[in-house]
Amino acid sequence: MKIGIFLTTQFEEGENLSESLDFIYDQVEVAKSVGLDSVWAGQHFATGPVDMFQMIPILSRIASISGEMQIGTAISLLSMQSPIRVAEEIATLDWMTHGKVIFGAGIGYRDSEFISTGHKKSMRGKRFAEAIELLRLWWNEEVVSFDGHFFSMSKVQPSLLPYQQGGPKVWIAGEVEASIKRAAKIGDAWIPLPIPNNMEFSQKLTFFREQRKKEGLQDTVDQPLMREVYISENVTSAYDEVSPHLMKKYKTYASWGQEESADSINSIEKNFRDFCSERFLIGSPETITETMLNYKNNFGITHLICRVQWPGLRHNQVINTIKLIGECSRAIKQKSN
Repeated sequence: MKIGIFLTTQFEEGENLSESLDFIYDQVEVAKSVGLDSVWAGQHFATGPVDMFQMIPILSRIASISGEMQIGTAISLLSMQSPIRVAEEIATLDWMTHGKVIFGAGIGYRDSEFISTGHKKSMRGKRFAEAIELLRLWWNEEVVSFDGHFFSMSKVQPSLLPYQQGGPKVWIAGEVEASIKRAAKIGDAWIPLPIPNNMEFSQKLTFFREQRKKEGLQDTVDQPLMREVYISENVTSAYDEVSPHLMKKYKTYASWGQEESADSINSIEKNFRDFCSERFLIGSPETITETMLNYKNNFGITHLICRVQWPGLRHNQVINTIKLIGECSRAIKQKSN
């Protein structure tokens, strides 16, 4: 099982952004030094008053220091962007990393993002599916012709093909049935959000695999999972240190209109520890190692994406968690040999 970190590029109003950028680069260097396998970043638009760096420039800068780690987008909001621009930016990034890019994409959910980018939220699913089709053509053909509902062109030549023959793997995110069906039909893998607990995740994973069979497709080679991760010397200290920051983040998601977070906000306020149980990875290195092994052995997870920072958490706390994830990763590899 590969293990990577998700870089938080959102910061509270008034934070020192130059310092925050340095912290991001520091996290990548530490992740590389402890032998982690990948580094990821996400994307939103119009997040004010929360400050947020855009994903592609950040990942491009990171490509110069990430070494052998894979670099992934989790996720690109493809439904509200030009698939041609995205395809060429990702192809460029793929060359910069010598073929280490994974392209994670999703349809998005925030009304303000669709309004500000000039796209109809009601058409996001159809536009996304067509954009994926066009993007794959752009990564595979010397000359592209396409006649769709949203995009149309005749005999257009892409600027460049990706470093990886056929282009990076396309991992599709989503939680509702329609999104999981879409991931099963047109994706190379499905990226679950961190919100479902283990029982809910197991049900959704079974549904995803059933949909692959219905489409006449084999099981995917990769099965990623994203989880919130915080590690300290023991379980009690871990919860005490992370609770206010993680709770604040999920309240922000709910205020943005993310339905899964809105449904969970009452339970997270009533009993944070119960809410996190069987959902997030919060505890000591020993307990987190066992949880990671459970995901590998009992869920078939091949790539665990660890989100390790939320607005307000101190940099030294984030770095400590990354180092301890490295310990967990080494312990898992030893137990697997």
